Amino acid sequence: EYYIDFLEYQLLNFRTSFKIESQYPRHFEDLLAAEAEYLKDYGIVAIRHFDPNGRLVSTSPQEIPIPLPSQRLAWAQAPENRDLALLTQTFTVPVAQGQQQRWMAILAPLYGSSNTDPGATVFQGVLEIIFNPFYICKLVTQDVRSGQTGYAWIVDQDGIFLAHYETQFLGRNHLEVRKERTPSISFSAIDKIVSERLLKGQEGTDIYLSGWHREQVGEIQKLIAFTPIHFTSGWVQGKLVVEDPT
Repeated sequence: EYYIDFLEYQLLNFRTSFKIESQYPRHFEDLLAAEAEYLKDYGIVAIRHFDPNGRLVSTSPQEIPIPLPSQRLAWAQAPENRDLALLTQTFTVPVAQGQQQRWMAILAPLYGSSNTDPGATVFQGVLEIIFNPFYICKLVTQDVRSGQTGYAWIVDQDGIFLAHYETQFLGRNHLEVRKERTPSISFSAIDKIVSERLLKGQEGTDIYLSGWHREQVGEIQKLIAFTPIHFTSGWVQGKLVVEDPT
């Protein structure tokens, strides 16, 4: 959650800078480019600036081959969201050689001085920070140890592994990759836990059958404790909205 706080803090600072520099757009674009170059070492993929109609104004430090989705533009255009930030779910982006990458974004509407009424501010676009969820998920799970040998894993809203001890599982559907590794075992129990409880926002404990644990291979009954990830308690209270899964 501290990482999301960090992104939200950066986003809100950029928004303040835009209000100050709205009459000098080149200054603002130079600021975004410089900050994007610095932030790429912290899992930031790109910072994108869109105009009020959702057309791309700038992107740094790299281009992302997808437009701003219409539902996110509509959210930013809504006056009641002018002081808020939106955290998206994970989404898939095509990259080089037909491959795909899974990213997330946090975005906010931009308001600046009106050209016709100097005392008023008007909607002038959207600022979006795209980041790599695998980066932060690795950081928060790599030192987690349950008991002697237990480890933590994270799945997104589609059941895709964002963190796991078995690195070859990353970016794969939790059920499909388990079946591929040990097709002789039924993983119906863990699939039910994930799809009917974890992804429904429940918290609890349960048991399921697996075909391995770390370097040990064979049928193993595992204990699982699970909880959804919330983003409701941060430095900036009441300013972050999480994208509706519907």
